[in-house]
Amino acid sequence: MRKLLILLGLTLFWANSSTESKEQYNTQDSIEMSKLDYNVAIKFMDDYIVYNNKLRRTVKLTDWVNNRQDVTLQFKNELQKILLEAQKDSPEFGLGFDPIFDAQDYPDKFEIDKINTDYVTVKGISWSDFKVVMRLKLEGEKCLVAGAGIVNIPEDEQRKK
Repeated sequence: MRKLLILLGLTLFWANSSTESKEQYNTQDSIEMSKLDYNVAIKFMDDYIVYNNKLRRTVKLTDWVNNRQDVTLQFKNELQKILLEAQKDSPEFGLGFDPIFDAQDYPDKFEIDKINTDYVTVKGISWSDFKVVMRLKLEGEKCLVAGAGIVNIPEDEQRKK
């Protein structure tokens, strides 16, 4: 009987500890989410439109992204990997679409459409059914773009075409 009481006490203690750690984890996620500056996503996409409209002929995409301070190193590396693989697979056509827009065409300006725990979806202001799924990440106190389009966005999270 004594062993049963001890076992019951340990079980209750473990269950209480497990609940507390889950609450702490959820609280930490909420704190990090509240620190994310979703305007970083809009700024990045609006700058990317300017790049595509004015600079694409003179500046390589990887150079443009690598010079940005609002993008994670992981994003930069994954984009380069995607472009190199596409060039190797199809030297004449490459990827065949823009990996950040995940499309060939794009709107003039973006706004936030939807925010969830891990992702933010932006949509075209004048083309509201055009959407891009993005991921933001805190590095230190700075909010950075960690994914967009097909770059660092799992297939099941990418926009539905």
